[in-house]
Amino acid sequence: MLMGLTVAVGGLAGVPILVAAESIITRLGHANTIVISTAFYVLRFVGYSFITSPWWCMPLETLECMTVALLMTTAVSYAAELATPATLATLQGVNGGVHYGVAGKPSNYRSRPHLRAVDGSLTFMPNVRGKVRADPLTALSIGRSSHHVHT
Repeated sequence: MLMGLTVAVGGLAGVPILVAAESIITRLGHANTIVISTAFYVLRFVGYSFITSPWWCMPLETLECMTVALLMTTAVSYAAELATPATLATLQGVNGGVHYGVAGKPSNYRSRPHLRAVDGSLTFMPNVRGKVRADPLTALSIGRSSHHVHT
């Protein structure tokens, strides 16, 4: 039940952010919005490492609106702004691959041995490091690729 509630809380919290995403991106800019969303990832995963009851994940799941909804909306819109029609799908595929592949799965694999060896809350620290490294790389790769696409 708790796992279903966390998905519902994260999804419902993301709806207002998705509605306001265009104005947030316009006001802050793409790169700044990506950096702020990455900071919310850090806050979220560090928060997970300190909770003692599974129910404390609910307030942290509300941050998913910044880490998933706003970040992915920003990345998709940034890629659409920088890419040509011929390279748009490739650039969005790179974004998804970096976000979900480079940042997500290797961090999870590095965390797994720690579950048995140490307190389970420490397993979120590799995820923090992975997200901090990979999401700015997404922004940099999209920004750098724009120079090659338009010239």
